Amino acid sequence: MGNFKEDIARVRAFVLDVDGVMTDGGIIPTPDGDFVRRYHAQDGYAIAYAIRCGYKVCVISGGRGDMLRRRLEMLGVTRMYLNCMNKIAAIDEFLADSALDPDQVIYMGDDIPDLDCMRRVGVPVCPADACSEVIEASRYVSEYNGGHGAVRDIIEQTLRAQDQWCKSSEGVLGIASPLCMYGTIPIAASFSRSGIQDDWLAAFMMSSILLNPQLIIYSAALGTTALVARILSCFLCGILTGVLVRVFYRKKPFFDFTGFDEPKSRDTDPNILLRFLKNLGRNIRAT
Repeated sequence: MGNFKEDIARVRAFVLDVDGVMTDGGIIPTPDGDFVRRYHAQDGYAIAYAIRCGYKVCVISGGRGDMLRRRLEMLGVTRMYLNCMNKIAAIDEFLADSALDPDQVIYMGDDIPDLDCMRRVGVPVCPADACSEVIEASRYVSEYNGGHGAVRDIIEQTLRAQDQWCKSSEGVLGIASPLCMYGTIPIAASFSRSGIQDDWLAAFMMSSILLNPQLIIYSAALGTTALVARILSCFLCGILTGVLVRVFYRKKPFFDFTGFDEPKSRDTDPNILLRFLKNLGRNIRAT
């Protein structure tokens, strides 16, 4: 057992309990026999992000329910042992099937049923509110409680130790998304100068903003139906916007693109020396 930071730099998989780790432990039974749980959005994001980066994520839990299964599937978790009464057998099967060394695995648990699994892996960790026996068995205790960011904490630390945090193509999509929103404005201004009517510009801008790459990728991850619904709704919203602009702004302008006019050049002095000195003075004042 070496340095914690060095050990998490070798991790390739995360094994997680659910109740008390991914949730705060609260469970509300429903009349149809399912259970309502509260999850933390940042935990979910970190799990999905790790999977997209190529890490293996396995969930081993005594909890059950269709809503729990759907939540995990939505995050991209494909290896799960739910309603599991023999956690050590489950983790042994996962390790064998994944060809992983136990030292490459983080296990996050919160209660006594997790202890055998925590002793089986190289990096056992737990939330801040885990039971005392689990805290004693852990190599790292998060400052966050279960269901309040503990999973995000350990995943982010691990990926940062491997220089993988914010390194996936999603980072590029994060840049492209605002460009889709704000990049349409100067394009629309250019179209407006060329004589395109405001209703057409409004339809173009609305469709472009809604069709940004990040939302398209997320919709595709939810399935073909969600992707088709996203694309069709984008175009329908664009058409509706164009119609509304045509109806209510038929006789007056809707857009004001005067701020996007090309600035007039200030370098008009015919004497090149004076032009240089004026530019120098402007730069000194700006500085």
